[in-house]
Amino acid sequence: MRSNAELIKERLSIAEVVSSYIKLEKAGGSFRARCPFHNEKTPSFYVSPTRNSFYCFGCEAKGDIFTFVERYEGVDFRGALKMLAEKAGIELVREDPKERDEREELFRVMEEAASYFKANLAAHPAPREYIMKRGLTEATLDSFRIGYALPEWRSLTEHLVRKGFPEALIEKAGLAKRATEGGDRVYDRFRGRIMFPLMDTSGRVIAFSGRVFDIPQGKEEPAKYINSPETPLFSKSKVLYGFDKAKEAIRKWSFAILVEGQMDLVMSHQAGYRNAVALSGTALTDEHVDQLLRLTDRLVLALDTDKAGIAAAGRSATLALRRGLDVKVALLSQGKDPADLIQADPELWKEAVKSAVHIVDYYLKIVLDKEKDERKRRLAVSATVLPYVALIAKPMDRAHFTARVAQAVHLPEDAVRQEVESFRAQPSALAPAVARAEEALRPHKEVLLHTLCSILWWLEGSQGRVEEAMDLKRRLLALAPEAASLGEDENLRNKLVFQAELLYAQVADLPQVINDLLLRLERESLRQAIDILRFNLTESERAGSTERTATLLEESRNAARRLSEIDARMQS
Repeated sequence: MRSNAELIKERLSIAEVVSSYIKLEKAGGSFRARCPFHNEKTPSFYVSPTRNSFYCFGCEAKGDIFTFVERYEGVDFRGALKMLAEKAGIELVREDPKERDEREELFRVMEEAASYFKANLAAHPAPREYIMKRGLTEATLDSFRIGYALPEWRSLTEHLVRKGFPEALIEKAGLAKRATEGGDRVYDRFRGRIMFPLMDTSGRVIAFSGRVFDIPQGKEEPAKYINSPETPLFSKSKVLYGFDKAKEAIRKWSFAILVEGQMDLVMSHQAGYRNAVALSGTALTDEHVDQLLRLTDRLVLALDTDKAGIAAAGRSATLALRRGLDVKVALLSQGKDPADLIQADPELWKEAVKSAVHIVDYYLKIVLDKEKDERKRRLAVSATVLPYVALIAKPMDRAHFTARVAQAVHLPEDAVRQEVESFRAQPSALAPAVARAEEALRPHKEVLLHTLCSILWWLEGSQGRVEEAMDLKRRLLALAPEAASLGEDENLRNKLVFQAELLYAQVADLPQVINDLLLRLERESLRQAIDILRFNLTESERAGSTERTATLLEESRNAARRLSEIDARMQS
């Protein structure tokens, strides 16, 4: 039986609902308007009839017809359901009270799964030895209930069925999935992985994140981490890993640390920083910030030190600054992530947190170190630093960093202040400026990957374009297998699909555009490969390994030859 929400969505389109509140204007295959959720002069709010959803590039508001009515009318889901049912002419059917009981059953099955995974880890030396070598203690394993999923197709499912849980419930909990849509058999979602349970704020298991451990011989290497799907218990945009254990320390110490991975989180807690939380396969969201703001207005970002990590810091800082948080960045030494740094020396981690610098100072140093010409410095600061100054909510704090930037680039403070205020005077211009700042700090290969993935996901959601999507997916994964994991970030995927629709829906020669992008991606991949080959070649020559040197030299020549071919094609 279909739910009330499904029936309403069949009757009402997103454009019909939104246009009853605000004026929409046609923009290609979509509609646009000035966002009703923040002040702006230039439209940055888009509605997609194809996906029945909306997205604002200014404040990042997004969702479906229910989300829109909830935010616009200030009601909860039940209130929005009632209002839209009346608009659709649908009589609401009373929901089955058994659903409340089902929720309790979902908690029970998740608890049993966590216990099963934990018992597996205790019984299998190899994964246990690996994780202990990463630096975890017995106390940490017990505290975070870390476990192990066997590399078998139905091990967990059969265990849970023996415990009396039906397969339909196991699937609904996100622990199993069907081999084919509508198929009879289900199999375990997590296989051959070290398992990290995710808890709600009261400490109940609601989801899992699994790190790959067993890779079947001859098989392609799977995604490093996979997370539970969205379930009645788990929404990754609302859950911070470790928050249940960190909330008291955050309140006590009046600041939170945001890390990227599960190992970073557990190692941080083990090293004494129990105020650390981690994202669960998504970017920082408003819901995450809401959780933090109830406890503190100070946030330290401790992300990877590569270019992707630098850009990720910018994305998290954008939202956090806009919401009034004071944002700093921990400077991780030796190019390590938090887990590796703590394993090497916990004191290095403590020093990194203690000496964290404000996000503006962080980006200012990156720009000043990169650009030596004074004019280029000023232009780079304007493009990549001032947008973050403009996002600072507190006037005195904003004035402080305006003066600091002016001093660093040897310009009058008034000139810098005018540019900052120009961003603030046009909120719709601020989002693109921040996006450009993030883009400038991202590696070019990542930019190309995001562009191609955005086109792929848009094609997959468009009617009659299945073959185009399949062809692009095949070619993209052949060049960059890592693209398979990008879709796990729901916020990123949602944003990129909207961008692709706006940019490419009206493009007549899309196949040629795709070919050019794939060629550029291959060129960037080859450049990276050649750099690595040259480094390995130097090391091999030093070691006197004649056979390996010859192999590496041949690989380098082949890569350089292919790069020359691509360059010639792009110039013709």
